[in-house]
Amino acid sequence: MAVQIAKEQIKNNAIDSTKLDGSSNFSFSSQVRYTGSDTNTQALATRGYVDSVAAGLDPKDSCKVATTANITLSGTQTIDGVSVSAGDRVLCKDQSSSSANGIYICDAGSWSRSTDMAVGSAAAGASMFIEQGTVNGEMGFVCTSNKGADVVGTNDLSFSQYTGASNITAGAALSKTGDQLDVEVDGSSIEISSDALRVKASGITDSMLAGSISNAKLSNSTISGVALGGTLAALTASSTGGLSLSASYTGTGSVTASINLDGTSLATGSNGLKVNTNGISTLMIADDAVTSAKLADNAVVTAALAGTSVTADKLADNAVTTAKINDSAVTAQKLAGSIPADKLNLGNGVEESGGNLVVSLDGSTLALGAGGLSVAGSGIGATQLASNAVIAAKIASNAVETAKIADDAVTAAKIADAAINSARLEDNAVTTAKITNANVTAAKLNFVSSYETLSAGDGTATTFDAATAADATMLGGAIVFRNGLAMGRVASSPSGQDQYSLSATGGASGRMRVTFGTAPNNGDQITVMYFKVS
Repeated sequence: MAVQIAKEQIKNNAIDSTKLDGSSNFSFSSQVRYTGSDTNTQALATRGYVDSVAAGLDPKDSCKVATTANITLSGTQTIDGVSVSAGDRVLCKDQSSSSANGIYICDAGSWSRSTDMAVGSAAAGASMFIEQGTVNGEMGFVCTSNKGADVVGTNDLSFSQYTGASNITAGAALSKTGDQLDVEVDGSSIEISSDALRVKASGITDSMLAGSISNAKLSNSTISGVALGGTLAALTASSTGGLSLSASYTGTGSVTASINLDGTSLATGSNGLKVNTNGISTLMIADDAVTSAKLADNAVVTAALAGTSVTADKLADNAVTTAKINDSAVTAQKLAGSIPADKLNLGNGVEESGGNLVVSLDGSTLALGAGGLSVAGSGIGATQLASNAVIAAKIASNAVETAKIADDAVTAAKIADAAINSARLEDNAVTTAKITNANVTAAKLNFVSSYETLSAGDGTATTFDAATAADATMLGGAIVFRNGLAMGRVASSPSGQDQYSLSATGGASGRMRVTFGTAPNNGDQITVMYFKVS
């Protein structure tokens, strides 16, 4: 027989995981949640589960957060103000492509869809709660896609909120931030002070008032004459002469009246009203009201004249005297007729003769021709030419002769490349000092060269004869190389392996002979370069 224990009989925290049947699945936090399989015939359904099924919903495990915008489906990130880590469930309901919407498992790499809402499964009626988030926290969402067009990964999926405090939407004059509703005020007539609404100072205008205001609502001396009507209309004087009548209610039924003055233009004097000193401003004077008779003599000063206001017809005859004309103000265009000679200030070189102006000429550099002034023949000399005035363009072809060239004036920089040929060189002009070292090549010599390689003997021979017999073209000059290195030549009595003498015809059969001071080593290569006249 099973014994039933009421919850009131169980001590707090008396039941932990050790007291539970290991065949069932429980998790502990602030509440107990059964996570076993729905197929367990012994499992009890929760009220929320039953209500969801009854409402046609397909409950899914809760998600940590829900998106508020399109996201990249990879890597850890922050969603709705909450950081998500690998393994967290995320409801993605705002993807650019609605077919990508659904429940995902966060991962450091690419995200995957949750197994309870995997690709190919039906999604219509799928519901889940959101645990955290600034906007979506503690809300429930349901997939509202139509059955038959609700295949995950194929069809467009849409989600709508169906539960939670934030299910309330803000209406007219209300705003909602998360779960908070706020009253919107325009700030002109109503304002918020210390979290309470109040009428703003001066916030009530005439257009907001309906009907009449009772006497009890009026303070003493608050009604002016212009505001009175009805039975007090007799006290509202018409505006005359710039004056207005005001009246105040004393509370006893009597009315007093007075004339209101601005104190700027009008004031009260000993004998009545008067115009204040400086009380008449520009705005009070009508156009064209100030006539000539109203202006005192000398009243119009320079500052009162507008620019260009003094025209020709305003000037009296003979009014513009010499003192009134600025220096250099009279141009040629302002002159009429001729100017007499006595009015001219003649400078150097200009004279007056019989009413004519005459230019004086020295006759050597300038002269007077039929067409007017001209440069005299030979008038331009060295003194008339400015420094550097004669440029290349002014020099005629072949104008610079030998006599015009100073000694040593033609430098190397002035000689064009290849300009000096053999015809320009004097005989014997090219001396040894003028030839750069190693610059005389075989091509520049009028003879040919021949090479002959001789093998050293047994180490005892000191003489070697060339294979070619001497003839009339032989110069008798040669260079001897030992193992590729040039050897020094000694005309007579050579000593050592590095010295030799040369005889053009001293060898056998008149051949060129090389004699060493010391016989070369066995195997040395002896090369003789000798020259013949070509």
